[in-house]
Amino acid sequence: MRKLLSAGFARLWKNKYFWICILCMSLFAAAIVISSYISAKKYDSVAYLDGVLFSYITFIGVVIAAFISLFIGTEYSDGTIRNKLIVGHRRGAIYISNFIISSVASIIISASFMLSCVAIGLPLKMLLMTKISSVVVTILSGFVLCLSFTGIFTLVAMLCQNKAAVAVICVVGAFALLMVAGYIISALSEPELVSEYYYDAQTDDWAVGDLVPNQRYVGGTKREIFEFLNDFLPGGQAVQISQAQIESPWILQVYSAIIAVGFSLLGLALFRRKNLK
Repeated sequence: MRKLLSAGFARLWKNKYFWICILCMSLFAAAIVISSYISAKKYDSVAYLDGVLFSYITFIGVVIAAFISLFIGTEYSDGTIRNKLIVGHRRGAIYISNFIISSVASIIISASFMLSCVAIGLPLKMLLMTKISSVVVTILSGFVLCLSFTGIFTLVAMLCQNKAAVAVICVVGAFALLMVAGYIISALSEPELVSEYYYDAQTDDWAVGDLVPNQRYVGGTKREIFEFLNDFLPGGQAVQISQAQIESPWILQVYSAIIAVGFSLLGLALFRRKNLK
């Protein structure tokens, strides 16, 4: 395992996709911070780092999906995994080492965005509005969420030997998780009562009537299921963290850890039985 990790990290530091991801995240952070600062000055308000520091979370799944599909997919296309098996490395060690290396890479990519926000925001006198302890907890939640994404996409990358197919599956999967999260959050945002509108002939205009039950409101057991899925699925967590609206951060971290460990164990079991060409 130690040799696999050593060789894997040496490959990571030289991997162009890894540095491209860091560069893109840093440039995107710079654009968001400067845009937020200019907007605040335009309307004579105060720009805070809180509003931009976690904005990367909504799309970090897509970035991680693209990186892992290319980083691990190259091992199949270059025959690296076959060579590891030939020299005597166990399949379990190969899988776990790739998950660890990809996890570290995902966290570094995420941290590059926040570090860029701080490096650019502080000279512009953009400070934090919330407590440092809350910011630290949110950062930790974001990092653990990265591990859950890594667990999912590592499984796909290690079980599929076609790099192009892995890239498509992972990226589409990341977008699918966000779409599901958007649907769930939209459903949960529906109010229980809505105002009824009617046409008033006297005023020749629409008027607001009494409150009536909202047909789109999700209640009862279905609402409890939707609330659980919103907290459990990575997409729902990403939206909550990006908006800094986390009611129970430790619950989200536990769910992310469960996903990361669960998919890793499943992927490890399937990889051991996989017929490598």
